Amino acid sequence: MVEQVERKPQKEGAMVEPLDIVAYYREGVRNNITEGRSERISMEGRRMNQVPLFSSARELGNLIVTSNLIDSALTKILELQRDQTALLSPVQYRVFYPSPNCTIVAFVSSPDCTQNPLPGQGDLVPSPLFDFLCTEEYKSVSINRAALTLFTYLHDHLSGLKTQLDHEISLIESNYLKKKKTLHISICVASSHYPLIGCDSTLNRKTVELVLLTEIEGQLIITGHSLGGAVASLFTLCLLDENLLKPKCRPFCITFGSPLVGGFGLQHSIWNSFFLHVVSNQDPVPGLFLPSGRGRSTPTSSHSQTTGYKPFGTYLLCSELGCACFDNPDLILELLKVISSEVAGGLQDVDYGEILRNLKDRAICKGLPQVGERFANPFSAGIIMELETIGFNQTKLLQHNIDIETVISAMEAEARNLTQKNKASDAKKLNEIKIDMTRLELYKKNSNMGYYDCFKNQGSKRDIHVEQFRVNLTGYWEGMVAQIQRKPHKEGATFRTRWLYAGTVYRRMVEPLDIAAFYREGRKDYMNKRSAHYKLLQEWYEEDVKPPSRDKLDSKKQKVSSILTEDSCFWAHVEEAILSCELLKSENCNLEEGKSSWDNLVKFEEYVMEQIDNYAVSPEIFLEKSSFMKWWGLYEGYIDTRSNSHSSPLISFMKNRSYRQYG
Repeated sequence: MVEQVERKPQKEGAMVEPLDIVAYYREGVRNNITEGRSERISMEGRRMNQVPLFSSARELGNLIVTSNLIDSALTKILELQRDQTALLSPVQYRVFYPSPNCTIVAFVSSPDCTQNPLPGQGDLVPSPLFDFLCTEEYKSVSINRAALTLFTYLHDHLSGLKTQLDHEISLIESNYLKKKKTLHISICVASSHYPLIGCDSTLNRKTVELVLLTEIEGQLIITGHSLGGAVASLFTLCLLDENLLKPKCRPFCITFGSPLVGGFGLQHSIWNSFFLHVVSNQDPVPGLFLPSGRGRSTPTSSHSQTTGYKPFGTYLLCSELGCACFDNPDLILELLKVISSEVAGGLQDVDYGEILRNLKDRAICKGLPQVGERFANPFSAGIIMELETIGFNQTKLLQHNIDIETVISAMEAEARNLTQKNKASDAKKLNEIKIDMTRLELYKKNSNMGYYDCFKNQGSKRDIHVEQFRVNLTGYWEGMVAQIQRKPHKEGATFRTRWLYAGTVYRRMVEPLDIAAFYREGRKDYMNKRSAHYKLLQEWYEEDVKPPSRDKLDSKKQKVSSILTEDSCFWAHVEEAILSCELLKSENCNLEEGKSSWDNLVKFEEYVMEQIDNYAVSPEIFLEKSSFMKWWGLYEGYIDTRSNSHSSPLISFMKNRSYRQYG
């Protein structure tokens, strides 16, 4: 009965639950009904409130195999393989101009490279050639030794090729705007033929769009087979790194039967969408260097050096029954292990040309495998059908200890997270953030004692409302900084430049509010507890800013009345100076504490005067009830009673009331 109710739609569930409530109270229970409410009803309600997800891996796969782009890439690979002189080297490449409207660079490797791998070829090793992929999270990136060896073998030639291709990329860029409208029409037409594309949150749909875009407008295609495909992937990464300023014509990589080339750091590359890997369920090479792979028995390779492999990009997995696209790295990794361990006869040539021809024919009229009723969820049903399409039925998965339900649950959770993220687009978020910043500026403008002290004292409802603006802005910028840190260094630097001004204004406006909340709670030493995202925003700003010239200072002097204090930690220094003054005046201050506090105050004087000389502080610090003027009152009283006289530029500035002319 429980299972039957769980399968009922929401309307039927609504009819069943009142009967449960009647029985509940008939038994004399008087507690809150929600405490005894059946978990199945709650679960059903939560499920019905969620937007249903669908998986369209087969539809995307069929869309890709029916494009001419895949055929064009494979045709050039086969042409290069037929050239016997090309097979005399471990790896060889050729450039095809244009073919038919794409420039294609094809890589092939000698069959001996995969059939007789040398000891240690499956190891993951670091290389300075790919340090540009490093991020704050992944300080180093490891590459498959075999692929790296072949790439290094061609390195000098490829450096010249990159220069040669730069001209091709420039031509492609000039044609982009002319064909943008055609591209939009093509993608719309494709979506009408494959309506589930819009429902799938897990597929890297951008890869499919790039396939269509490349086919229409003619771009640079890097392709390769087997280990040649691994070299093609590495070469594409280098091109993407050097092609940052030309995002409309970035190269696209298509591989056939390529082994995995890297580990976790590579899998987190921001360029995943530019890679499409075609893999047959009869080809063991993609899993060649995995611990379960047939070619992975080299005795000198330690297990720990090979277990870090992670797929990256989109995988088009093919069988005689059909094809499907996946980009979930954990699922892909498990499937590659199964293929590698099950394919009989060791390493053998796979005819990808025949596979693609067969898939094109099947794409026109395709059958649907049956799915057990326990997968009533449309997303789960879709994944199961897609796995069966490429030859992975539930029995086979269980034989290899793959808990497909757990994998699907993780994929669905990821899909829902992505759906929520897409709902709140960057543009929408940015508009909301601008609104919150505008409200903060109005708050600052209308704060008589300065917005720092208004917020610290929390004297009105208006001050409390500002707290929500602060939370919203901080959450947004913490996410932005984390996003930048996940990018490779060069791409992260480009991204930082675009956002630097907005991030600096945010830091100067919001961090003082964080400082106010910090000291309002009676805490000390803010600088050692400062949020990491503020530190990074300041560090990036200081790397970019140039020392002010004399003309710049004159300009700042004229505008000083409307500026934000440049050092977002200014008020933290003020608060610590107040604490030092209070400590010096207390009876419990010992000699060592007194000396330390005095030294800190002298440094603070110098710091403040430097800020004033550079017109780097807002005139609001001199408002009568501000924390800075509170500090000055304490400090002036202390130095006037000191036995040793003390003078400084700041003391003269304050005692002469020169601040009245500031701004």
